[in-house]
Order: sequence, then C-alpha cells, then structure tokens
Amino acid sequence: TVEFASIPGVVAAWATDHECAGETEIAAISDEAELREYVDCNDDGEIDFYVVDGGGHTWPGTALPPAFEAILGYTTLDVDATALAWEFFQRHPMS
Repeated sequence: TVEFASIPGVVAAWATDHECAGETEIAAISDEAELREYVDCNDDGEIDFYVVDGGGHTWPGTALPPAFEAILGYTTLDVDATALAWEFFQRHPMS
C-alpha cells in the first residue's frame, strides 16, 4: 500500500523548512475558497495555500464540462490559479 501525505501536511512542512513565522489568519476568498498565508519566511519566501471546499483534482478558474467534473470533481471559478501563478512569478523572477 502506498501512503501519500496530505496537502495541508506538505504545505506545513514547507513552512517549517523555510522557517516561516507561522500561518496568518485565514482569509476568505469566497464562500467556498480561502487563503492560508504563511509569513516571515527565510529569504523572502512566500507560501500561499488556497483551499477550495469540496474541490476536486482540477485547476481553479477553468470551467470543465459536466462529464469531466463527474470524474475529476468540482472546480471553483472563485479563484484563478493561472492568474495567481503568473502574479507569483512576476514577483519572484528567476535571474
């Protein structure tokens, strides 16, 4: 049997590895999505963890046909993962 770590556990481990000061208060994005932001991390690190209540194995912000949703689970449109990723890479360019 293969065991997988929970995503919240993995994110908490990242925060520990980067010596973040802790998790800020959870900010509600909508009725179904929230942001858990870890702050004061080493080397100006940034860990933002978006949680979608009832979310499936999908990419938030991208609508799926009902047939795919039946297989992959619910997708929220309240969070745009593509825009968030782009904003992150703009703040942290590789040089």
